Amino acid sequence: MKGRRPGTLTELQLQQKKESRDKIVAAANALFARCSYISTSIEDIAREAGISRVTFYKHFKNKLEVAIGILDQYASHMIDDYGSLGRYCDPDTAQIAAWIKHILALWRSQRDSMDTLASLVRQDAQIGARRTRAYTRTIARLGDGIPAFAVAASGTNEEANIRAHLLLIELENLCYELVISEWPVNEDMAVNVLAEHFRDFIERTTGPA
Repeated sequence: MKGRRPGTLTELQLQQKKESRDKIVAAANALFARCSYISTSIEDIAREAGISRVTFYKHFKNKLEVAIGILDQYASHMIDDYGSLGRYCDPDTAQIAAWIKHILALWRSQRDSMDTLASLVRQDAQIGARRTRAYTRTIARLGDGIPAFAVAASGTNEEANIRAHLLLIELENLCYELVISEWPVNEDMAVNVLAEHFRDFIERTTGPA
């Protein structure tokens, strides 16, 4: 049996490294929610995570990298959860509305984290750009089942791509207003209005420009 190559980590070491990194991300997420991204320092994150600055820098170069780590965790779930509508080839308004309510339930279950993410996107252009790339991947996932989103993801119809991105932005804005801002409107009505926007896009987008 051959030994490990010099410099490679054992499975236990890899697991410990992941756990340490996750601990830093969780600490930063909590602090960003309580104190804001701008007000939080690396020292604050290290103290919250129960680690030293040296350990922090073994995992992240700076505070921005931690924020990106938070967004990436969200994006991986977002693509699966938001892309779940793609299991229907031609979803009707009621199916789309049920999907939007599912997304709203996810926001409510992670309210503080979603508030933090929304704040991060507004405060740093790099994070905003990364979220836009997550939208692109989500559109592609939706396109696995829904032809209109496949057109948007294909690169052959810029208007469809723009409309698809705006729909996802509209979805996240609605979630923010209902869950974070507690917008006092008829939620079912608001969900149905947005569902109709998605349905209109699906009906209108039938092929390349």
